[in-house]
Amino acid sequence: LERRAAELAAEVHALEEQVEDAVRTLSAIEQTVIRDRFFSGKRWRLIQREIGYAEAQPYRIAKKAVKKLAKIVQKPKDDSK
Repeated sequence: LERRAAELAAEVHALEEQVEDAVRTLSAIEQTVIRDRFFSGKRWRLIQREIGYAEAQPYRIAKKAVKKLAKIVQKPKDDSK
């Protein structure tokens, strides 16, 4: 059981690193919106106020960023290394 827990923890850590690497490819505002909404759990209205954008803009930023992240995460890994 301990070995399985350690394996799962290692998998989670690897996935966290993969997501963080992908997020770093985004623009600064995309990173802010993604981190605030999905990592920190902030509400949309708070994000809107903090970044000073119109009401719908953070939604559009997040939608665009999530599409970029999906493309990055879905790329096949180069196993020849």
